[in-house]
Amino acid sequence: MVRHKCISCGKHNGLIPIFKKGTNNGDEEDYSRKIICKECLAVSEEYGTCQFCNEEVAYHINDLKAYQAGLYCNEHYLEAIPEDEDEKEDWDSFEEYILDPCHCN
Repeated sequence: MVRHKCISCGKHNGLIPIFKKGTNNGDEEDYSRKIICKECLAVSEEYGTCQFCNEEVAYHINDLKAYQAGLYCNEHYLEAIPEDEDEKEDWDSFEEYILDPCHCN
């Protein structure tokens, strides 16, 4: 059995897998063979986590985008940016129109 250890301190518990550099939110095939513990990740300047992915996986810091006080993977970055109010109203009106059975006659 292979025992993984933190790439920074060598601990064997509280470990988080690190995605390969350049990976957008992927799956296990996209994991590098590197693992980092939560304590080292918290102070790391090389790795970070997406606010939405939480601590399921770590990313190279260059693969994360900053918005306000958080870091986000490419998949979740747009979810962090608030929608324009006018655009939201337009989509809400369109949805209401589509769901209204009266307009189909």
